[in-house]
Amino acid sequence: MHAPARPVPPRYDRWPIALQYAMRNRGALVQCGPGMRGAGWPDSPTVRLTALAPWLQTGVAASHLTAAWVWGALDDCPKPLSVSSDPGNHRRVKHGSRHHELRFAAGDRIHLGEFQVTTPARTVLDLLHTDGQLDDLAFGACVRLLRDHPGARDRVASSLARYSRPWVKRAREHFAALAATHDSALDSPQRSPKE
Repeated sequence: MHAPARPVPPRYDRWPIALQYAMRNRGALVQCGPGMRGAGWPDSPTVRLTALAPWLQTGVAASHLTAAWVWGALDDCPKPLSVSSDPGNHRRVKHGSRHHELRFAAGDRIHLGEFQVTTPARTVLDLLHTDGQLDDLAFGACVRLLRDHPGARDRVASSLARYSRPWVKRAREHFAALAATHDSALDSPQRSPKE
């Protein structure tokens, strides 16, 4: 027996601007990051990603802190938005977003509805490759992603162990600090994004 298909959130960004404003004033549309969602749609990863539709083109995925927000690891959508694509697939960046060209392995991105987002494990890896120290926002997002997504911690550790390039050293240091400082937080019971 097949599970019923999940409904896909509507693309409110395609509505005429006047209708968008009218529906916001009536309370039928609510803010969801820089976009909107229907008031009756739950705040979920698919709904959050669909709200980012104007910034996501074919071949482009939400990534870094933006992906962390999509997965519920951040309460507020960061500015500017971060989007990524394969090298050589540089797209014209919409105002309010930063574009990264990254090498993706199979399974690093997934579709939620019609748009792509980096997986929780890949999102953590991208954040760990930050130069300098991880700021509190990225650190907290990594903790929540690793804690709330079973298997992500093992996938991140495995990926970091696979490479010996100099740029991986900083990511390993970030991961070690994350594990050392927040081992108990990573092992605590899962919480829903709303808690």
